[in-house]
Amino acid sequence: MNYDQETNSYNLIAQDNDKDMIRVEIGDSKQSDFYPQVKIMRWDNEVNFSVRLFDITATHTVIGEVISCDNAKFYPVDNGFEFEVILKEKPATNILEFTLSDKDVEYLYQPELTKEETNRGCKRPENVVGSYAVYAKTPKINYKGGKEYKCGKVGHIYRPKVYDAKKNEVWGELHIEDGLMTITIPQEFLDKAIYPVVVDPTFGYENVGLSKDENFTSYAKAGYYTSLIDCHAVSVSFAISTDGTPSTTDLRVGIFSYISSSNAGALLAQSNAEEVNITKEGTFNTLLLTDSYRLSGDTNYFLAGVHEPYDEDYCHYDSGNSTIIESLHILADFSNPFNESGSDANRKLSVYCTYSLITGPFPTHLRT
Repeated sequence: MNYDQETNSYNLIAQDNDKDMIRVEIGDSKQSDFYPQVKIMRWDNEVNFSVRLFDITATHTVIGEVISCDNAKFYPVDNGFEFEVILKEKPATNILEFTLSDKDVEYLYQPELTKEETNRGCKRPENVVGSYAVYAKTPKINYKGGKEYKCGKVGHIYRPKVYDAKKNEVWGELHIEDGLMTITIPQEFLDKAIYPVVVDPTFGYENVGLSKDENFTSYAKAGYYTSLIDCHAVSVSFAISTDGTPSTTDLRVGIFSYISSSNAGALLAQSNAEEVNITKEGTFNTLLLTDSYRLSGDTNYFLAGVHEPYDEDYCHYDSGNSTIIESLHILADFSNPFNESGSDANRKLSVYCTYSLITGPFPTHLRT
């Protein structure tokens, strides 16, 4: 990757895709001095967030992909960007403070899984526990041939790892509230550390939820959404993965009527069962509906997926302001309502629909 320099800030295109452009700015293009700041912009800067360390420095160097200043380093990593804070000596406080500015995003905290969630086969990686999923706050538009907003996920702020010069390490505690991001480091670690100590918050560009539910092996899963205006549903995309060897599975998606936030009704539209690839990373699989279905404006619906059971398959989600429901559907019989379905509040299923307008120049989408 090559940076484009603008005064004392640096820009790079992290993902060069007209339908899902991701840009990163290091420093602040509005300032004449260099500031230890990272700004992530997605979808041609329709949404963004920037994180700046309170300490300010104007001295920096650029060597290859690494931008360094007295107290920080910045560099791209696989599917993300690293912002390392360097503590050269024991700090006066164990709390690092960053200012947080954003445009049209919300931050969804990812707590440790409950015992019930773990018992039912849910998994949340260690660096996702205590992290924040970043989503677009305003509903975005998935339309045929248009930008790829998918389920509206902007990215992820991972739980930061803290390590000293002897590679002793500990997790930092991340907290976001009222325009401030803080990282709390265990005081005992700082007291015993060999300096310098590095704190490394990482910003990922993921567009699927980073938690996984093994219950998808036995149950169909659905999340409810609202259509904004009259439109035609063309396809439904559903994110799945495996912990085993990457392979294939048969998947069917559908749209169900809405009874309540924890109860779906009749099947309104569905795809054929089709063979799709499943990987360990978790990707969206898009299936066309057998018939383009008309959705009425300001009406709730459920988007659902069911697949051929396989021991190590998962659907993806983030903790957030929505509900996932489930039912004992099987691949060959997706026509029944979600009778006697279970529900999981405060979970955003990684599923989305692509649409075309019935009339007028601009299509719509469904929102959580």
